[in-house]
Amino acid sequence: MASITSTGVIFIIPTICYTKIFWHTGIAPWKIALNAVILVCGLLGCVFGSYYALLAILCDVFNVKSACSTPSITCSSTADIVSSLTSWLS
Repeated sequence: MASITSTGVIFIIPTICYTKIFWHTGIAPWKIALNAVILVCGLLGCVFGSYYALLAILCDVFNVKSACSTPSITCSSTADIVSSLTSWLS
């Protein structure tokens, strides 16, 4: 899942490392705020990217066309995937 590793390498790890390395030398408050914004955006990208990647994998594996054909995935299509998954496992 590239959304986990890419956002971790690009956004999350450098922000945490920079803050940890330069914390004792005195970072300007705006840099701390900017790092926090970058960290939150990276975490959101990680969560949503992982969710939609997993949904696309399940869509391809279980061939649920109602979830695959819609440009925006809704809760009903997620329920279709879950019901297909549970029927396949039973």
